[in-house]
Amino acid sequence: MSIDRVTIVSLNFAPEPTGISVYSTDLARLLLDLGYRVEVVTGIPHYPAWKRQSGYRRVASSREVFDGSITVRRLPHFVPGRPRMFGRILMEATFAVRLLFARLGSPDLVICTSPSLLASVALVLRSFVSRPASRFRLAVWVQDLYGVGAAESMGASGRLVQWIGALERFVFQRADRIAVIHERFRRVVTSFSGRADVDVVRNWTHISNVRADALDSSEGLDPVEVRARLGWPAGPVVLHAGNMGAKQGLDVAVDAAREEFQLGGDSHVTYVLMGDGNSRRDLELHGQGLENLLFMDPVPSDLFFAALQSADVLLVTEKPGVSEMAVPSKLTSYFAAARPVVASVDSGGITAGEVESAGAGIIVEAGSPGMLCTAIRDLLSDPQRMSELGQSGEKYCVAQLSRGAAQIAVDKWVRSME
Repeated sequence: MSIDRVTIVSLNFAPEPTGISVYSTDLARLLLDLGYRVEVVTGIPHYPAWKRQSGYRRVASSREVFDGSITVRRLPHFVPGRPRMFGRILMEATFAVRLLFARLGSPDLVICTSPSLLASVALVLRSFVSRPASRFRLAVWVQDLYGVGAAESMGASGRLVQWIGALERFVFQRADRIAVIHERFRRVVTSFSGRADVDVVRNWTHISNVRADALDSSEGLDPVEVRARLGWPAGPVVLHAGNMGAKQGLDVAVDAAREEFQLGGDSHVTYVLMGDGNSRRDLELHGQGLENLLFMDPVPSDLFFAALQSADVLLVTEKPGVSEMAVPSKLTSYFAAARPVVASVDSGGITAGEVESAGAGIIVEAGSPGMLCTAIRDLLSDPQRMSELGQSGEKYCVAQLSRGAAQIAVDKWVRSME
């Protein structure tokens, strides 16, 4: 049976500026480019600030048209002010309950991003009770591993991790097809579910400047002018762009900035944390008084890539113990910007492996601000190495993380379900 109508179910979608929303949104565009009729069922924009965005305060279901031809249905759900474990579960549960009873039309294929795991469970349950004539094929695109994440980033109890794992296994074993965003995820999911037919559909660089065959270096944007527009001081800038949550463990960046400040000297390395998230307020309090630490709100999309390119070093951090649960989405943009990456992460984890595979940066032990400060200082003193690391990441991005490569992978994945 051929596939014509595809419905994407994702708790996160545009206009959320970061995280899974970026990929669920571009997946809709990509499927449209491939000739499918695409609809989206999603939640209320809330990430990364964890509050309903202005213009989306309503509590009833709503419809809108995205990019002129994609119908988007929004299902209201609970949004926790501080996304602790119970609040996240309640948010997913309220979305999943709405999804159980929502009208999906008559899609040939439903692609659900996980997160949300409970939305995937709801769709499996719907497929059980659907009449054969109206039954849809269900594909799950795994962005995060829930059981691993609960243990690594939230310190969940063994019993809760087992319960979450049972739900994941329930979904993985009953979906028509599974795709993951990294080869290491595939090994985990294959072992966990007993399925051999797990595909890899990598997240891709969503920066509009990036083409499949070459990278445009944002001609006409002078880094000096960009830095002045952003309010950055003179001297070297280390930039972390994206979510500020518990998983990121950004205390290490604040403490590294403090170590840098205490070293004194004529000029300091400035640490810029650009974005939002549930940990931002605590981080601001923790770094109060540091003259070389700057917090910024997310910048408009047309300035984001220029900001990355105008930094000297791009920073990715993960809390100690986080190793296998996710691949930071920021890395695709970092590599595209052709700037060297410093990663304060578990040396044996997925993030470290991705940075090393790209040859794009250096790895520093997670949670070690002194080592992070020293590594950044050493890197800044070696412009040739900085250039080599940046160019290597750029080449890896073109070869492995382009939208064209993603389109081929998605097309193959969807066709495998016909």
